[in-house]
Amino acid sequence: MKIKLKLNNPNKQSGQGITEYALILTLIALVSVIGLSVLATGAKKSYEDVLAASNVSTPGPNDPKEYCKADMTGVEDWDLQGNRSKSWMSNDGKLCMKNDGGNNYAYNNCSRDSMPTNNDYVVRLDGANLISGNGYGIMLRMQDYSDKPNGYSFQYDPGKGYLVFKKWENGKESDIAKARPPGHPKFDWHDVPRDVVVEMKGTTMSAYVDGELVLAAVDDTYTSGGAGLRTWYSSNVCFDNFKIGQAP
Repeated sequence: MKIKLKLNNPNKQSGQGITEYALILTLIALVSVIGLSVLATGAKKSYEDVLAASNVSTPGPNDPKEYCKADMTGVEDWDLQGNRSKSWMSNDGKLCMKNDGGNNYAYNNCSRDSMPTNNDYVVRLDGANLISGNGYGIMLRMQDYSDKPNGYSFQYDPGKGYLVFKKWENGKESDIAKARPPGHPKFDWHDVPRDVVVEMKGTTMSAYVDGELVLAAVDDTYTSGGAGLRTWYSSNVCFDNFKIGQAP
C-alpha cells in the first residue's frame, strides 16, 4: 500500500495571504469612503441637530410677548459707548453708524432697565443694511454696558467672511461658532437689507438671516442680560425695527 502525502506549497500560501490582505485593505478603504460620505451629509444638518437636541423651536414671525421695541428715529432709546459714540445718528427713520475706527456699541435701554428678568428671548432686526465696511453685530446677554463688554454677540462679518457667534470677556472677543453664509462665496454682503433674528434659549443660541437658519452654538457662561448693537472699524451700517420678544 502506497501512502501519498500532500504537502502545502509555502509559496502558494504566502501568495494567498497577500491577496487576502489586499482584499481586506480594499474593504477598509471602501468603508472609510462610505463613512466620510455619511459624515459629510450629516454635517449639513449640524445646526438643526443642535437645535433639535436642545428642544429649541424655530421662532416664527411673531413672539408670544414683546419685551422691548426701540425707536430708530433718534438715539434716546440707546446707551452709546465707544470712541465714536457721537457718530450714531438717525437717518430716514433708521439708526445708522458711519464708523471711523474702533469698536462702537449701542445698548438698548429697555433691555437693560425694563425687560423682565428672563434668561430666554428673541432679538429681531429688520432691514439691517451694511452699506460698506467690515460688519456689524447684535450684542446678547450683556453683563455690563461699557466699551469693554461681557456677554455674547452674533456678527455679520464680511471682513472675516463668516457669520459668527462670539463670547466677550472684558472687551476681548473669542469665537464660539462660525459658518459661511448661504450661497457662499457669491453671497452679497453689502448694500442688501437683511432680516436678522437671534434666539437665546437655555444654553443654545441660534441665528437666522432672511428666515434661514445659518448658525447655532451652545455655551453656558452667561445666562441672562440685555441686548444691543455694535459696529467696528470702517463699517457704514443702518439698522431698522429693533425689538426683543419672549422666546417661543
